[in-house]
Parts: sequence; structure tokens; C-alpha cells
Amino acid sequence: MKKLILIALLIVGSLQAGFFEFTKERGVAPVSDKFYEKECASCHFAYQPGLLPSKS
Repeated sequence: MKKLILIALLIVGSLQAGFFEFTKERGVAPVSDKFYEKECASCHFAYQPGLLPSKS
């Protein structure tokens, strides 16, 4: 029974993984600026520029 539940969770998880990807297809490009990664991601998550307010 545990194997069945585990398999079901893996299937559901793999199907939902596509909903949470941030790609150019969804309008949010991944972080590619090395300076931004070095300065901003040194102490917190480097948010994709498309997710930040325009003033940032």
C-alpha cells in the first residue's frame, strides 16, 4: 500500500512541476547577470527581474 501511495505522489508531483517553472515561455527569464547574482544572491534568493517591481 505504501508503494502505491508513493507512486501516486511521484506522478502527481511530476505533473505539477511544469506549473511552477519560470521560463521565457511564461514571460519570466531566469537570472543571467553574474553581477546581480554576486551582489543580490550573496545574502538572499536572486529573484528573476521580471518578478520584481519596476522600481527595483
